[in-house]
Amino acid sequence: MKISIIIPVYNEMGRLQHVLKQLKKYDEVIVVDDASKIPVLNYLKKDERYKNTVFLRNYINSGYLFSIKRGIKYACGDIIITMDADGEHRPKDIDKLVLPILKGECDIVYGKRPNIARVSEVMLLRMTNCLTGEYIKDAGTGFRAIKAFYAKELRLKGKCTCGMLHLEAYQKGMRSCEVSVDLPFINKPRRVAWEHFPQFFILLKSYLSYKWFEKCI
Repeated sequence: MKISIIIPVYNEMGRLQHVLKQLKKYDEVIVVDDASKIPVLNYLKKDERYKNTVFLRNYINSGYLFSIKRGIKYACGDIIITMDADGEHRPKDIDKLVLPILKGECDIVYGKRPNIARVSEVMLLRMTNCLTGEYIKDAGTGFRAIKAFYAKELRLKGKCTCGMLHLEAYQKGMRSCEVSVDLPFINKPRRVAWEHFPQFFILLKSYLSYKWFEKCI
């Protein structure tokens, strides 16, 4: 199966180069630059090292979720991987993520982190587990593998993927599973994820709409 890797980027100069060098063996890498202060192509040369890479740029800062959806729309692979540009996700774990899909066991695979840093993310996870009746330990991870057929049907309403991806996967009857991945320490600022707060209400609205009208919104 052909694999497409989507990497949303915002101000990751000095980190992205290292990540891309480790992805040369994959079929397609899509870098979505979310209006970084220094555009990606200003510090990356499109030479042989990046011959499998497509560079897209949002001309206004539109957020992580917009960049992920734009990458999914562009992707040509059978399996879509999403990962961060800061080096926190190890490319060597991609094969581990893809394996349950290749075996026919899952439609979406979450790369489970050793711990979840933000309390708001933990609360969104607990809420979604309660709504779906499925126990996923880390559905908010940014490191995941999804069958492209399903990924291209995702609507992903809201401010971020936290909770919503898990809920919509459940609503679409997707089989979900997790594999443990390693996370190296990355020295970068961790901002408060304000988008998590409205996400609680967006999740509840989506769930109630599905229950009442049997469709995703």
